[in-house]
Amino acid sequence: MKTNFHPKKQKTLFLFLVFFTGLACIIALQVNKKFSTSSQVAEKKEISETSENSPILVSIEEIKEKSFSDELKWITGKIDVARSKLGFELTGVVSAVGADKGDYVHKGDLLAELDKTDLLLKEKYKINGLEGAQIELEKATAVLEENQEKAKSGMMLGNKLKEYELDVKLKQNKVAAQQLEIDSAQDNIKKAQLRAPFDGVILERNIEIGENLSNNKTAFIILDINNIYADLEINEKKLSKIQPGQEIKLKTNVFPDTFKGSINAIVPAVQGKAMILSARAKIEKTELSLLPGMFVMGDIVVFKQDNAMVIPIKALSKENNETFVFLYNEKKNIAIKQTVETGYIGQNEVVIKSGLKTGQKIIIESSSPLKDSVAVKVEN
Repeated sequence: MKTNFHPKKQKTLFLFLVFFTGLACIIALQVNKKFSTSSQVAEKKEISETSENSPILVSIEEIKEKSFSDELKWITGKIDVARSKLGFELTGVVSAVGADKGDYVHKGDLLAELDKTDLLLKEKYKINGLEGAQIELEKATAVLEENQEKAKSGMMLGNKLKEYELDVKLKQNKVAAQQLEIDSAQDNIKKAQLRAPFDGVILERNIEIGENLSNNKTAFIILDINNIYADLEINEKKLSKIQPGQEIKLKTNVFPDTFKGSINAIVPAVQGKAMILSARAKIEKTELSLLPGMFVMGDIVVFKQDNAMVIPIKALSKENNETFVFLYNEKKNIAIKQTVETGYIGQNEVVIKSGLKTGQKIIIESSSPLKDSVAVKVEN
């Protein structure tokens, strides 16, 4: 028997089937999503637990004592050389000049001389005067000695003898005065010669042979090569590290060699309209011909210590006013927190005053933040 469905009933049945099919798909999707999420959470939890239990990779370094120094690099400045103005103490005519601009001279070298004709004549006159005074003294002394014998025998009164004694005294004073005049004449002869007071280089010569000089003219300006300085420009941020006595190592573009010195003073200096700070350094004696105005650059040794216990700054940690490091325990393969007291702190390293011992191994880097007693593994 053939069954016929009414069209409206067929449409209703179709919609009913579509609805239940869609509902089944939604339920299946929700179940699958929930299962997937649970799997991901479990997987993440497993990874996290595995990560927490895995040792942290670290780099270590053995603590040793060493000579440590810290330097301020690339300090620049200019050379300055002490100089002196030289002139004659006497007036007179220049008779000789023995040095010129640029000449290297030694202490005591004759630089120039005044005409000494009158001075030598005066010296000769004073010498003749001394000789005459000495002859008079000898005669007066002989007379005194003769009359002293007479006084002993009672042939002369005491008052008369005192006159002879006084005459001898006057003659002695005259001899002494003549000697002083000779000394003065010879001193003037020396003053007629201008000599180098120290080893140096002639910067200026301002006299000519035949010139009639006054006693206040500068004849030469000489550079004192044993008193060479470097005026170094200092950044205010670095000034706190600089102190008198610190060693410096400098070079100039003119010479390949390094020369040394030490900080002498911190002084203000004017640069244009601005006031800057300058470190004045005394240069050690050198064979280099350093001249005023030469540009220099170099390093200042701001800290130096022998047998210093030094560690990298990156190994240092701070928390709640506590400074500490992590040591590596080889037996247990763990990190041990250790409080330390620091000394000088340089750019890359720090001096340890207490808290560590030589031979201990310190952790300087780690793949993750460290905690006390955490498991670690040393990287090869």
